[in-house]
Amino acid sequence: MKFKTVFTAGFLAVMLLAPAVRAQDQPAAPAAAATSKAGMPMSLRERLAAARQARTAACEKKSAGDPCSFSRGDKNVEGKCVMGPRNQLMCRPQPARMSAKPSPSGAPQP
Repeated sequence: MKFKTVFTAGFLAVMLLAPAVRAQDQPAAPAAAATSKAGMPMSLRERLAAARQARTAACEKKSAGDPCSFSRGDKNVEGKCVMGPRNQLMCRPQPARMSAKPSPSGAPQP
């Protein structure tokens, strides 16, 4: 009977402490997490609207084809101003360019 009581008490203690231990192991939320004005996490619709606003603001007082840049998370994105779907200039990111590494001899690889 004593074993059963000690085992039950130990089991309950572990079950009650496990969430607290798990919370300590998880990394803290990023400081720049996207939050709405109410302090709640932003919905997908709010994040898309914020991204559209940043891309539109990057082309204020510019013409189509002018270079532009805007922030996406912690990165700065370079692009060109183009006419968007709502007849507004928006910054369109330049596609990532992939280039093949040259061969040691300088000749093209087959």
